[in-house]
Amino acid sequence: MLPQVDPPVLANNPRFETLWKDLCSSKLTADNSSQSVHVPTRKQHEATKKNLHDVRATVAKRDILKDALRHVAYNGKYLPQEIEDAVRIVVSDIEGEFTADDQDIVQEEKEYFLSNMDKVAPQVSAQLHRNLTQLALLSGPDATSSLPETLANLNNSVTNAHATLSRSRIALANESTALLATYRTLLETTIRHLEQTLHGSVARGTRTQAEHLAAVAEAMGKKLRLLEMQVVRETYSPEVTEALRVREEALKREASGCRRRIRDMEERLEGYGSVRGMGQIVDAWVDVRREIERVGEEVARLEGR
Repeated sequence: MLPQVDPPVLANNPRFETLWKDLCSSKLTADNSSQSVHVPTRKQHEATKKNLHDVRATVAKRDILKDALRHVAYNGKYLPQEIEDAVRIVVSDIEGEFTADDQDIVQEEKEYFLSNMDKVAPQVSAQLHRNLTQLALLSGPDATSSLPETLANLNNSVTNAHATLSRSRIALANESTALLATYRTLLETTIRHLEQTLHGSVARGTRTQAEHLAAVAEAMGKKLRLLEMQVVRETYSPEVTEALRVREEALKREASGCRRRIRDMEERLEGYGSVRGMGQIVDAWVDVRREIERVGEEVARLEGR
């Protein structure tokens, strides 16, 4: 069963309430499965179809007769004024334009209408014939000369059209079957191609080649790292490391001596600043300049090492 709905919801939605009750009572069973639907037999179907055709024909006849009565009533040249008024009231009553309170007047007009039926009937028949003639003209200009034959031909044309439509439906079903078979073949071919491309020999070969190249690249990388470690180990042997350390200490000592000599020269320059006389100053400056150049060359030589 469907879940229970709150009564206020059903009360506020009457159409939903009708649908819900119909589903619970006549469409679904207790386990929410569809109830068995009675399928009519071919004979019952034909009987229902015939009844429907008869009802449609009756309604069509009534509408045609009502239209003819309306045309006669409102044309104003076929009947006397009193009979036209009676016909108008009858037509209005057929269309439901009067209430129950007006039935007394309507009944009198109906009786008057029936009493003059011999005058109304010929005009209605003439109007029906005019309508039929106009309909016949739609099928061709010569239809009015042999109207029964034209109607028979039209009926045969409709029958032939139904037969042609049935054959076309069968041909369409065959074409649809062939089209579905073609679609199936196309899908199978596409799936096969995708399987061969994504999971077939070509894909497996490409994947294997890629894995092989990745393994080779990884091996080459490890080999290069090994060679790098060997070169570093051979270059920086214990003997070379010890010689470099000794040479570094010697360079540090020489650099310290150079810095000490530079400080001595700076002190001498300060002493020269207190000497009087231009000649002595020039000689002292020349000596200091030579000493600075010599010390600079010595420092450059030490740094070049």
